[in-house]
Parts: sequence; structure tokens; C-alpha cells
Amino acid sequence: MKKGWIYLIGFVLVLAVVFFGVFWGHEKVHEVTGVVVDGTMNTIVLDIEGEGEHYFSTMDSDRTKMDSFLIDDVVWLEYTGSLDGPNQVVRLENLTQK
Repeated sequence: MKKGWIYLIGFVLVLAVVFFGVFWGHEKVHEVTGVVVDGTMNTIVLDIEGEGEHYFSTMDSDRTKMDSFLIDDVVWLEYTGSLDGPNQVVRLENLTQK
């Protein structure tokens, strides 16, 4: 009888670890387009129509389609987290340079 309970508890724990590992670890990716207001080495500030200005962290983002940007360039980006922060840019692209 005790072995049955131990196996049941072990099975429930394994299911919980698998469930939280699969569903908890993945953040939803959002996308937004805006006009560059400011930027530094690892941040970009976009003026998003109807939303105002928002800061985005570009550290460790995919910049293969974005060599550089200037103030007033139109930029598209994908990010995880919240629009109001904290957030992390996944990928960004300068639409003005196309």
C-alpha cells in the first residue's frame, strides 16, 4: 500500500515539472511598429501611434536585418514582456532602410 502512494506522488510530481516546464517557460512574443525617438547601445525608444513613447531593451536581440537606425526612422520589432516594461527585444528591423 505504501509503494502505491509513493508511485502516485512521484507521478504527480513528474507531471507538475513537465507541465510547468512546457507552459511556464515560454513568454508570448508581441510585435510593434514605431518611430525612433532615441536610442543607445542596448535600448531603443519608439513613439508608437496611439500608445506614446516606450523603451525597449535590445541586448541579445537578432539585429541581422538592422545595421543601424536614425531618429525618425520607422522600426518594426518583436519583444517579450510588457509594453510598459520590463521587456526584451527578440528581433528588430528598420523599415525606413528597405
